[in-house]
Amino acid sequence: DDKGIKANAEVPLVVRYRGRIVGQFRADLLVESRMIVEIKATSGLVKAHEAQLVNYLRATGIAVGLVLNFGPRAEFRRRVCTFRPDPPLSASSA
Repeated sequence: DDKGIKANAEVPLVVRYRGRIVGQFRADLLVESRMIVEIKATSGLVKAHEAQLVNYLRATGIAVGLVLNFGPRAEFRRRVCTFRPDPPLSASSA
């Protein structure tokens, strides 16, 4: 934390649909309450991993996300979601 960046692991986030809370999930990492990071350890990233991240972004209203894969070859995908239905909330504040 010497750079002043706040990152938390296994953060519960609420999922909203049309303004209503419909569930929750745990983000692997939440950075500055503004970026979701999903961590994988697979042979390679596939479209389903990116789709999962995009769904998390849309459901939470968080705009930026990363999928990091620490498999045989390290790789990542960055996604930005411009659809922001509601401000992000943690499950503990819901």
